[in-house]
Amino acid sequence: MPTPGVSPSRPPPAASADIGAREEPEVPSAKPPPAQRAYMKWGVLSVPSHFEVVDGGYDLIIHFHGGQQLQEDNLDRCKINALIVSVNLGIGSGPYSDMFSAPNSLDTALERIQTHLDKLGRAPGAKVRRIALTAWSAGFGGVSAMLNQPGVADRVDAILLADALHANFIGDLRDHKVNPGAMENYVAYARRAVKGEKLLALTHSSIGVDGYASTTETAAELLRLVPIEKKQAAFAWPEGMRAIYEAHQGDFHVVGFEGTRENDHMLHVTKMNATLFPWLKARWRRAR
Repeated sequence: MPTPGVSPSRPPPAASADIGAREEPEVPSAKPPPAQRAYMKWGVLSVPSHFEVVDGGYDLIIHFHGGQQLQEDNLDRCKINALIVSVNLGIGSGPYSDMFSAPNSLDTALERIQTHLDKLGRAPGAKVRRIALTAWSAGFGGVSAMLNQPGVADRVDAILLADALHANFIGDLRDHKVNPGAMENYVAYARRAVKGEKLLALTHSSIGVDGYASTTETAAELLRLVPIEKKQAAFAWPEGMRAIYEAHQGDFHVVGFEGTRENDHMLHVTKMNATLFPWLKARWRRAR
């Protein structure tokens, strides 16, 4: 079975066209600087050892939910040239929604990140260029709150959701009708991703939940509204993750996986380096 971006039976998705391609040989250089961390009240800024400033700027990933070590490992394995901030506010989506629903919350976060980066001295004078919002599980509350802010969707280049997109139901709960209002911002962003203006990539497990829409249900609703057709899984995925279907168009990607246990849910965050991050790496490598 092919790896993401290398498919003998059909053209690869646009965002993953160079995933799996042979890398150019690297020129031996001096020992890279050590990885660094800066601790903020609401998150941890991680600077990987492979990070470099490009043309006076840097790319930034803001990840909601999941310990910073997980995201540091994911970034190091995928070798995306970016900084990552891991935001952890406890259990449930509420704290993420509450904190990042405040007006200008993105600007406030960027200012604090810049202040801590300047103190580290790793990127003197550099300013943020491209921004990706990523989330696992309850962290979707932070991404959703950000997208509700005027202009944020225009400023954010990519959104990656690892078993993380939920929504409430409307009407009789037994009907499991996903609230279209909760999906509106994601539908609009997905349509821009289809045209290559943005990147939106989602994975979901098959875990059921009570009282609100599961990630399986929200993904299905998103694909229906965009609309994009589900197709047979074609790429190879990490050990322990068996794909049920894939849906790709432009820079919009959805992959549904089997799995109904807690460990299946955990795999979506621990394996982001092999599921979601390759699409981000490919996009950011295409246009620097």
